[in-house]
Amino acid sequence: MVRSKVKFLDITAKEWWLSWLQMQFASPIFQAPLVTLALGVYNPAVCFETKNRRKFMGPHIVVIGGSVRPQNYTWMALSLVAEELVTQKKMDFEVIDPRELNLAKPGLESNPQMEALRKTVSEATGVILATPEYHGSVSSVMKQVIENLGFPSVLAGKPVALLGVAAGQIGAIKSLEQLRSICSHIGAIVIPYTVSVANVQKVFDAHGKCQDAGIEKRIRGVAKALMDYIEHNICPRVALEQMVRENAH
Repeated sequence: MVRSKVKFLDITAKEWWLSWLQMQFASPIFQAPLVTLALGVYNPAVCFETKNRRKFMGPHIVVIGGSVRPQNYTWMALSLVAEELVTQKKMDFEVIDPRELNLAKPGLESNPQMEALRKTVSEATGVILATPEYHGSVSSVMKQVIENLGFPSVLAGKPVALLGVAAGQIGAIKSLEQLRSICSHIGAIVIPYTVSVANVQKVFDAHGKCQDAGIEKRIRGVAKALMDYIEHNICPRVALEQMVRENAH
């Protein structure tokens, strides 16, 4: 269910996130992907409730996974990205799980969840998209999410980081090329740092733990690369615009 207002919690976002990860990966079988922080559930340390819209201090990242298959590797990889985002003190983030959304096919009438999705992404400072590679292409789930972001797309003008996983030896090269092309076409700014994980079924064990330190470092680098881009390109622009507004009064 889509929540329209932020709720205060007694624990920090970091404590909540780490406790959830511990609970999930303690299971003998990885039973569920990254739990949705859902549309409307935000970092309580930096967000507060208003009548019309959410406000936050600092950059806000939206993470979207492109797989709905149980025990899927896309969300296992995204869990590492989320862990890295938790360490960032000057930003907050939320995760959107497409399984929780009633996304319409292109051309059909919009619904409240689609509108909430567009609002959430439109308010993001940056976005991380992760897709598995199916039959040499981006997943239909990821494409459907993008189709539901409106026209013109709310991704336009936003920095986007890409992550892909695949069972084959060449990785998710084809799907990431297509996803980069799609995002660029709708006006998003795709950052250069893109990670493709090959032989993903050998990289993660049944508990969702990464078995390769080098690959784990590259996956975590997706979060850092996006934050670095925002810090060096978005934040200075926002500060300059604020200075201009103040000098105009």
